Amino acid sequence: MKKTFLLVMVMFFGLAVSAQALPLWEGGYEAESDTIYVVDRSDSDQDTYFASYFGYTGEDYTGYYIGTIQGNTDAYFIEAIQYYAKEAKFELNFNLFEEYTANTDGSKGTIFDENSMSIGPLTVEWDTDGKTGTWTFENYDVIFYAVKGGDEFALYYIPGGANEGEWTTRHLLTQGNTIPAISHFTVAAQVPEPATMLLMGTGLLFLAGFLRRRIYNRK
Repeated sequence: MKKTFLLVMVMFFGLAVSAQALPLWEGGYEAESDTIYVVDRSDSDQDTYFASYFGYTGEDYTGYYIGTIQGNTDAYFIEAIQYYAKEAKFELNFNLFEEYTANTDGSKGTIFDENSMSIGPLTVEWDTDGKTGTWTFENYDVIFYAVKGGDEFALYYIPGGANEGEWTTRHLLTQGNTIPAISHFTVAAQVPEPATMLLMGTGLLFLAGFLRRRIYNRK
């Protein structure tokens, strides 16, 4: 019985293990209708390179910064993630991704006041200068997010996912070489596969039954 219990626990916690993270890649690749260039805009005074995840950590954003995509290319958010996933040699089921983009001018989503916006389950808030803020997502955990300002967007990866966090625009630059305010915020949340949900549910039911029977036998 102990072996069975351990097997169930291994299966349950194994589901939470995320795939290997993305490498920071510099260069260019041909998109469907444009060329996307990825550059490293990290700051050695504020970012720390984390080799295990091929990205950078910082106190003012959630997850790992993995590169800035140059050009007015927010439409290539998922394409950029797919490219990185391929380079890092891990698989993500993009058919199960939910993607949401909120826009500070109200063309995507709803502006609640001068410092917040939302679209569906995604809510984004920002400070007075529009260069830092927080985000929340009500449905599933966010795996990737992008912060856009000017003609660039910075891409971030969250191992294991999260439903809230912080963001910054300091990995972006305008053509005038200044840090812009946010214009778009995009998330990609991976919805659990039905088979995965069933397996988790079965494991939890088995565990509950085992614990109940164990408690009963002690009486």
